Amino acid sequence: MYIYIYDSFVNESKNHKIIASIETRLTDLGLNGKIYRLGVIKSITSLLDEEIKKGAKTIIGVGNDFLFSQIINSVIKISEDSSIVPIIGFIPIGKNNDIANYFGINLSNAHAVISARRVKSFPLGKVNNNYFLSNVKISTKKTIIDINDRYQISLNEKNEAFVINLPISPKMENIGLDYEKLKLFIKNNSSGYFSNKSQTDSLISFQTIKVFDSNNTALIDNNYYLKSPFEISQSSKKINIIIAKDKKIIE
Repeated sequence: MYIYIYDSFVNESKNHKIIASIETRLTDLGLNGKIYRLGVIKSITSLLDEEIKKGAKTIIGVGNDFLFSQIINSVIKISEDSSIVPIIGFIPIGKNNDIANYFGINLSNAHAVISARRVKSFPLGKVNNNYFLSNVKISTKKTIIDINDRYQISLNEKNEAFVINLPISPKMENIGLDYEKLKLFIKNNSSGYFSNKSQTDSLISFQTIKVFDSNNTALIDNNYYLKSPFEISQSSKKINIIIAKDKKIIE
């Protein structure tokens, strides 16, 4: 059974023709199912909990990265008490679709991707009790990061710091994929006459990092913030995602 979750902005009048076309193609392929529109339902987690208990095996998000992050977190938290982990698919609409783009999915081919049903499992990172697929951006304002309970590094406002699980963002496309460990990417943005030209970007593999500064924040999958203290680690959980047939993924 397919469950389709529409983000609230998808229901705007400018998207009506797009949605009608998508629904027609899905019906023609025999992929029709229940449709739920955000803004009317109580919450994604409670909705999916009920549907998964009824036997839903495929959840399709219709929206952007923010919706997909919500669905991923809901599915994983529900599966903690269940042996069933539903498959997640995407129909990207609007802006901010780095996740769908990374998996080779766009508005014109989404129905074909769902129909072909090429499913791959991907590891997740964890920030406290929240999960992330792509990355966590850490504030660098007077920030001290404890790495593996072994040593600490200090960041300043001229740095950018990201914890990377999957290099989904275009600015991270040159960073290799590692299913065993997360990576801390520190970008040095120092510039000007008095800057230290010898400073370069850093990439550190780790098991766990901790940030204790109460003024710090973490931006999760470029969608929502968490305040410190927080701990970031590789999760044992994996998510099953429908990806494009021609998308090359490291096994």
